[in-house]
Amino acid sequence: MPVSTSLSIARVLASSALIGMLSACAAAPANVPQDAPEAAPENMSDNAPIRSAQYSLNEGQQVALSPAITLRYDSFADSRCPQGVTCIWAGRISYRFTLAGPPGKQSFELTPGGKPFVATAFKNAVIALAEPQTAASPGSVSIDVSAP
Repeated sequence: MPVSTSLSIARVLASSALIGMLSACAAAPANVPQDAPEAAPENMSDNAPIRSAQYSLNEGQQVALSPAITLRYDSFADSRCPQGVTCIWAGRISYRFTLAGPPGKQSFELTPGGKPFVATAFKNAVIALAEPQTAASPGSVSIDVSAP
């Protein structure tokens, strides 16, 4: 291929690339940097109240307590004695949860008959197991959430 043809092809490619870059710049708003994060919608306010209610969750499921705060049922630990077996210790079951929102993340554990969890970093919400829990299916749990 002659040198003049190679230079012509290079010029055409360079011109096409320059036109593409200029077109992309023209499509972007001039007063907003391209890497600026999106503003949070109005309903994602940190000041929105936590909803007091009873929730039924399956393991791994989460629920929004407010537009900016979620509660996730992470897992359970069950060391209870199986039916039909004689055990030295009756064992216990516990449920693990994580609250997430603008203050960060906070994990905690609830046990039947135990004290409720007071989430001081999350507007002092009180989270407790709804009684009674069904012994047959620890993979799902009912909780009461109340906000002062």
